[in-house]
Amino acid sequence: MKEAILMAVAMLVLLSLTAAPTRADKPVVYARDFFNPDSPTCGIQEAIDSLPKEGGQVVLEPITYVLRAPIVLRDDLRISGQRPETVLTRGREVIHKLTADAPAQATTVTVDSTAGLRLGDEIGLRDDDRTGWYMTHARIVKIEGNTLTLDTGLVRDYAVARNAIVINHHPIIEAYRIWDYRYHTRRFVIEDLTIEGNLDENPTPISDWSTAAIHLASTADGIVQRCIVRNWITDGISDQYGINNLIRECVVENCRGNGFHPGTSVRGSQFLNNLARGNLGDGFFFCADVTALRVIGNEFSQNRGNGIGDLGNGGDSFNVVSNNVCRENGRNGIQATKGGRNIITNNICLNNSLSEPGAYAGIALENVTDTVVMGNICGTKVKEKEEPAQGYGIVERGESDRNIIRGNIVGGNARAGVQTVGAATVAIENLD
Repeated sequence: MKEAILMAVAMLVLLSLTAAPTRADKPVVYARDFFNPDSPTCGIQEAIDSLPKEGGQVVLEPITYVLRAPIVLRDDLRISGQRPETVLTRGREVIHKLTADAPAQATTVTVDSTAGLRLGDEIGLRDDDRTGWYMTHARIVKIEGNTLTLDTGLVRDYAVARNAIVINHHPIIEAYRIWDYRYHTRRFVIEDLTIEGNLDENPTPISDWSTAAIHLASTADGIVQRCIVRNWITDGISDQYGINNLIRECVVENCRGNGFHPGTSVRGSQFLNNLARGNLGDGFFFCADVTALRVIGNEFSQNRGNGIGDLGNGGDSFNVVSNNVCRENGRNGIQATKGGRNIITNNICLNNSLSEPGAYAGIALENVTDTVVMGNICGTKVKEKEEPAQGYGIVERGESDRNIIRGNIVGGNARAGVQTVGAATVAIENLD
């Protein structure tokens, strides 16, 4: 026994000598040490690039940074501001027309003018048929006459006949310019920043989600927390082909697009305790093939579109929409459409349908199947002599069927509490 104990002690000593040392805390750098107003990112990207491959933290001071190109994330990066005083904004809008067609993969384009453009600016190329993922995002590396040389080839062709333009719209923070089936950026944190869209100097209503203020594409295990996005040129926070990202306690308000926009095969991300209000689109917009999202504890109010919109369209399934407040939106409180197998529970949908009183519902199921709608409160609180705006508490439309609508409180709507069309839909124990 004594020999066995001595052998065990010897092995522990050997392991302690050969084990890898404990990794020290990751380094912290300060943006002020890299500040350069002539840099497209005011030196923030340079601060990020100074970190070792193991990553670290960049701390931004409580000042305003005017960016001409987005900050690009990397693995194991933490960007920390001092909300609300740390402000990231954009300058004056610049738009020029292409004067010659530009083929895919070209790195030069010819425009009618280069006024207002500088080396290092990020621009978008688009035409009437080339938007979204087909919009090229590139930085200008050379200006010669009216020819721009870019740092990347064009993702599609752009035609003068289709009104092709270059425009200096870009995200403020991005992970990857386009998506593919790889997760390019992992384990990042974005926190305590204010992003201001400067709409007075950006009047053209071109709203493309690929220029969202925070545009995450092909990312995993990232966190965006306690950030404010306001007056942005398009969507506030976009999560495209992400997995297990967490967006929490953020505010997106008065943007030209949607507040929050998950899409393109997002898996397992969470949107918790956020606020989207006063946006021209939906407060929260589900896009294509969104699976296993948790949208919990948020408020979506006074948006021009739906509080939560397009759930189900494009194959969204197995998502949980719960404990949200959707109030005073222009259209539905929650819209599910063209899909199924989602859960909508314990939400409050109050005083919606303001754009067309009586037309929209607290919860609308449009060509939806196999969806659970339980425990929601959907109604309209009106003052004396006012008519309720929200047409229905919960309504099925089109070819909706096989849904479970149970235990909801749906009194005080203009038309009906619950209206169904599906022969196999179960609608029971609802209180009108």
